[in-house]
This record gives sequence, C-alpha cells and structure tokens, in this order.
Amino acid sequence: MTIEENLALAKRRGERRTLRWGVTAAEKEEYREKLKALGLGLEDRLTTKVGLLSGGQRQALTLLMASLRRPKLLLHCRRTHYLPPKARHATPSEQRSRVMEDISYWLPLVWAAILAIAVTLYVILDGFDLGLGILFPFAPEEERRDVMMNTVAPFWDGNETWLVLGGGGLFVAFPKAYGIIMSGLYLPIIVMLLALVFRGVAFEFRWVSKPKHEFWDHAFTWGSIVASFAQGVVLGGLLEGITVTDGQFSGGALDWLTPFALFCGFALVAGYALLGATWLIYKTEGPLQEFAREKARTALIMVLVAGAIISLWTPLAMDRVAERWFTMPNFLLLSPIPVLTALAAWKCWTGLEEKKQFQPFVGAIALFLLGLIGLVISNVPYLVPASLTVWDAAAAPSSQMFMLVGTLLMLPVILGYTVFVYWTFRGKVRHDEGYH
Repeated sequence: MTIEENLALAKRRGERRTLRWGVTAAEKEEYREKLKALGLGLEDRLTTKVGLLSGGQRQALTLLMASLRRPKLLLHCRRTHYLPPKARHATPSEQRSRVMEDISYWLPLVWAAILAIAVTLYVILDGFDLGLGILFPFAPEEERRDVMMNTVAPFWDGNETWLVLGGGGLFVAFPKAYGIIMSGLYLPIIVMLLALVFRGVAFEFRWVSKPKHEFWDHAFTWGSIVASFAQGVVLGGLLEGITVTDGQFSGGALDWLTPFALFCGFALVAGYALLGATWLIYKTEGPLQEFAREKARTALIMVLVAGAIISLWTPLAMDRVAERWFTMPNFLLLSPIPVLTALAAWKCWTGLEEKKQFQPFVGAIALFLLGLIGLVISNVPYLVPASLTVWDAAAAPSSQMFMLVGTLLMLPVILGYTVFVYWTFRGKVRHDEGYH
C-alpha cells in the first residue's frame, strides 16, 4: 500500500465504513503538511509504496499514523536496539531527530555531494574540451585546428577522470539508482561512451597520421557532437522520470526518446560550444581569438534561448518542479537564481563585446553552475526523479563507509594534480607551440 493509503486507513480508524473516495484532495493536502513536519521528504511521495521506504522513514510514518486520531490507549513497542544508547529511552519525537543524526542518514548525503562535485567538474572541464570538437567544422584551416587541440592537449584525458568518479560513485553508493538509470537510459549512455572513446582515439591518431588526417578530424568532430548530444539526452530522460515499479525499472528501451530529452541534447551541444569558444578566447590570440569571439556570441544566444525554453517546459510538464519553484515562500527564496543567471549572461556578453580575455569564460562557467544548482533544487532529494530518494537508493552504510575512506584520500590528490596541470600550462597557446 502507498503512504497516502496507509494514512487514510489510520485516520478513519474506528469510523463506520461507507462507500466514498479513498483519499480526497483535502486529505492529501493535510497529509503533506503533517509529513513535511517530519523533515524526511515524504510529503512529495504520497503515492510511494511503504515497502520502498527506509527503516527510519517507516518508523516515523508509523508514529504519525498512530497520532492521526487521539487513541484511548497507545501501546508503543519500540525497536530501539539499532539506536545509540542515549537514544534508546528517548521519546518518539526525540528518536526521530536522533535517527536523522545516525550515520545511515548522513552517508547518502555525503555521497550525493561527492557525485555533485564530480558531475560539476566533469561538465565544466570536459565541456570546453568537447566544445572545441563542436567548433571544429567552423575552423577548416589546419593551423587553427592544431592550435585548438593544443589548448587542451595537456588536460583532455584528465578531465574525464571526473566522469569515472561520477559513474563509479553512483554504482558503489547508490546501486539501486545505478541499475535503474542504466536500464532506462542504456542506449544514450552507451552511445555517449562509444563517442568519447572514438573521440579520444581521434585526438591521438590525428597527430601521427599527418598529413593524411582528414578522417581523424571528422572523427574528433562527430565524437564530440554525439557525446555532447547523448549527455543532454540522458539528462532530459532522467528529468522526465524513469518508469519504476516496486523499486525496479519497468519501462521500455526507448522511453527516453521524447521531444524534451532531444531538445536537452541540442541545448547541451550549444552550451559546450559556448564553453569551448570562451576557452579559446582565454587561451589564444589574433585571428583565432576573434573567430572564437564571434562563435561565442552565437552560442550564448542559443544557450539563453534554450535555457528559457527548458525553464518554462519543466514546470509545465512536471508538477514537482512547478511546486518547488512557484509556491510561496519558495518563489521568493529561489528568486536570486534566475537573477544571478541573467547577471552571468550579461557579464559573459559584455566580456565578449569589450574584448575581455577571461571574463567570457567565467561567465559561461557561472551559467553552467547556476543551471546545475537549479537542477538540484528542482529534484532534491530525488536521485531518480520522482521515484527514489538518496536514502531509498543508498547501499549499506558499511559499503558506503568503506569506499568513502578511499575516495576522501584520493579526492584531494586528484584535485591537487588537476590544479597543478592547469597552473603549469597556463598562458596563451600559439601556432609554434604544442605538447605532442
């Protein structure tokens, strides 16, 4: 049975049974308010099967059900052996708060933060890398293409480390979500990975096959475009939701093939082109820099139009997004996000017009960061919108803790190496310079 069905039965305990609606709209609103007080995110999951909830969530729900009607006698058999010693003799309300302090509550949040960092760094660092491939067809001169590739030659393979961390972290910390996402979005994900492999091979083979490198130029271009488009499709398919029944994927192989997902694919191609163009402005000079400035203007306009369409499309198509952004007081609390987005776009545009070197790139990064923040706000606490939260999908705490130790040891090393490489190869790249 679902959460709302259990609450309805509890509320009508002792009443005379008649033919009427199982759960009315007014009751649903009442249940949302009561569940919101628990602070467990259950208010947005009224139709979720209770069997999919964690132990702490079920205990909190049971206490709420028992208190919906004032009982003559309440017998509360507390299973508290898993609680800390000080919490075993606490009141039910104190137990709820202390369960939240338990490691099983916080570990999924830590892992969610690690995945968010990995995805953010991948999108930004590999984004401008992919963007160069997207811009390749518009720069047919071999000299320009050589300089474009040399601007990312020291970094491109290291940038994809964050994709490995994101995928590996999802598998280790949230195996249920990993299984559902991979099942529902298998085709675009495998296309993305194959395109990245093909693109990486083209990057290396282009240099050793000169002067007969035209095939590898096309491979680099299409590998970049297809990988970028597939990433956008994966994002769009995930936002629209994956069909889940009893914690298992139950949809079709082509459920992701929707107008919204395809539009997200085109939007991300434009976004990566913007990152690539502004990166070239920062790293090059002369005619190539002017070429990049011209393409950045076009890409920025495309990104802003696509962003506006997606920002309107998502709340119209997804009730949870509309409720998150357009209800009070959320509307006022979240209003700085679109304001900052407009400011970032304006800074990026003025940087292009005033021929600034670094400002357009910073503005493009800010647009991506604000977009990612908006996505998180729209979907938190779901990992698979709107089916599984981070707690529903989490692995056993022992598994999470084991992998967390190694991740926290290696993460500073990876970050330090990334900073070192970017610092070492700072400055402009010219035609007579290269790393091959």
